[in-house]
Amino acid sequence: MPTNRTAWLHPCLASVLGALVWSTSALGLVTRHDRPDSEYRALGEGHPQAVELSESGGSGAATLIAPRWLMTAAHVAEHKEVGASVRIGDQEYRIQSIVPHPDYSLRPMQHDIALIELDRDVTGVEPAALYDGSDELGQDVLFVGSGNYGTGRTGPQTRDKVRRAATNRVSDVDPLWLSFRFDPPGEALYHEGISGPGDSGGAAFVRTDSTLWVIGVSSWQDTKPTERNQGLYGVIEKYTRVSTHLPWIYSVIDSP
Repeated sequence: MPTNRTAWLHPCLASVLGALVWSTSALGLVTRHDRPDSEYRALGEGHPQAVELSESGGSGAATLIAPRWLMTAAHVAEHKEVGASVRIGDQEYRIQSIVPHPDYSLRPMQHDIALIELDRDVTGVEPAALYDGSDELGQDVLFVGSGNYGTGRTGPQTRDKVRRAATNRVSDVDPLWLSFRFDPPGEALYHEGISGPGDSGGAAFVRTDSTLWVIGVSSWQDTKPTERNQGLYGVIEKYTRVSTHLPWIYSVIDSP
């Protein structure tokens, strides 16, 4: 695991980690500089399984994976409270319980995944399926988020809370992490992009036929390739690997 990294963490964790975190708390997707923003906005329409954990943005994201369960990053979940409201679709739900992975560690970052139980089943939204394969390497994924918009030349800049989506490709896999590199034009996917601070806990989605799968949970960003600057071309993003955490996930959501 790289030791030179910038984590997308809640702002109050900066002093704990001694990391260089972005000074603005609500940052979102960063896209190619040579593609119209309107295309990324159009790509972001729909995807109700992608849930913002605060209407004001900037405090993390989650994914609906079962009728009353959300999946997010543990470093996001530890700053949520039982009883807090979450909007999914046109309904408000309350957090009933928060379950971080028992082996979650902030430093070094490991098992950065948590589950949030809601007070009742979500209606009108089909949960995303949990990916159970071991062939993530090379797969194209979709990131969905809202927050500051920027490009690979500038990094995150303007906060507008508009939902966008971008694509990327799994560049490396190990038991804990999926890696994504933000490639520049000439090497990138047509709608290449990367997530940003404030979108921690959000999903890397893969669609096969009619099924939307979640294969990873947004955790932290390795900024060594970009001289500690987030969101620039060349940065490497780390997502908690869902497939290797499935036994724990099912042990929680299937428990009586």
